[in-house]
Amino acid sequence: MCARRAFTLIEIVLAMGVFSILAGALGGIMLLSARAVPSTSTAADKASVAAGVLARLSSELEVATAVLEGDSSGITFVIPDRTGDGSDDTIRYEWTGSDTRLLTRTLDGGTPQVLAADVSAFVLSYQTATRSVTTQGSWSWTGPGSLASYSGSPASSVNLANRAGVALVFTPSLPAGAITYSISSVSIQMRRQGVLGQGGVAVQIRDASTAPGGTIIASASVAGTSMGVSMSTLNVAFSNAAGLTPGSPITVAVIESGNTSSGGLGVFAQSTAGTRMYLTSNGGSSWTLDTGRTLTLSVTGTYVTQGAATTATSKDLRRVEALLRVGEAASGESGLAIGLPNRPEVN
Repeated sequence: MCARRAFTLIEIVLAMGVFSILAGALGGIMLLSARAVPSTSTAADKASVAAGVLARLSSELEVATAVLEGDSSGITFVIPDRTGDGSDDTIRYEWTGSDTRLLTRTLDGGTPQVLAADVSAFVLSYQTATRSVTTQGSWSWTGPGSLASYSGSPASSVNLANRAGVALVFTPSLPAGAITYSISSVSIQMRRQGVLGQGGVAVQIRDASTAPGGTIIASASVAGTSMGVSMSTLNVAFSNAAGLTPGSPITVAVIESGNTSSGGLGVFAQSTAGTRMYLTSNGGSSWTLDTGRTLTLSVTGTYVTQGAATTATSKDLRRVEALLRVGEAASGESGLAIGLPNRPEVN
C-alpha cells in the first residue's frame, strides 16, 4: 500500500497566499457593505444619522411643488428637476415597518435607497389650511331691447313753444344681476304745429339725482320737418348714453328750442306707478310736477349682467412634522418641523 504524500513547503506557502487574497477580498466587501448604511453603533451615531436624514428630507420638501400622497409613515412629493433630464423629480420617503426597520428614499420610481437601518419609529404629521378662492361671474351683454315703455291712447297733448318742455322720471326695468346699461333710442308720440320746417326740440337724457333737472347725459336735436301734422311715433337715437347705473331713476326730457310754435307731445290721462311727469316753461331751469298724466314713451337699450360668483375651496399643506428614531433608545431620536413655502394642494 502506498503511503499518503504530505504537502510540500512550497504548496503550503502557495495555499496560504491564496487564502490571504480571498480573505482580503471578503473583508473589502464587508467593509463596503458596512459603509452603505451609516454607522449606528453608538447613541451619538444614531442621533447623527436621524438628524442627517431629516435634514435631507427638509431640503427637498421645502421646494416641493406637489404632494402626491402622504401618511404617518411615508410621503411622496414632486420637486423641480435635480437629475438633469429636464423633468420634475418624484421622491418618496418611506419606513418599511417594524419587521425590516429601514427608512428608504426612492427617486422617480427607481430602486429604493436605504437612508437608515434599525429604525424603530418614523412618524409624519401634517398641518394644512383651507383656502377659498372666489371667481366673479362672467359678463354678458343683452340687447338692444326694451328698457321701459309707457303707452296709452293720448287723451291730450302738451304744446311746446318758447322753450317749454316735458320730462318723465322713471326707473328702467332691468333683470337682477345687471351691473350697467345704456340707452340707444327713445320713441315718443309727437306732432308738428305751425309752419312746416319751423323750430324743433331737444330730446335729452338726464340723470335724476335732482329730478328732473339733473346733469344732461346725452342730447339729440329733432327738426320740425321730422314731425308730422298728426300724432305719430318719432324715434330718436343716442350713441353716448352709456355707463348708467341700474336701479337709479333716469329722466327723458323734451324741450322746445325757442320758436314761437313748434310741436306737441302726446300724453295720456293716467298716472303710472314708478313714474313722475314734470313741465317746464324756461328750458329746464325749473320744473313743476304734473300729476295724473304720463308721457307716451318707450326706451330701448342694452344692459350688462354678471353671472353669480363661484367659490372653490382647496386644502394646502403648510408644514410637515417628522420624527425619526434610530435604535430603541430616545437618544437616537430626532424631530423636525418642515415648512413648505410653495403650499402645495392636497386632498
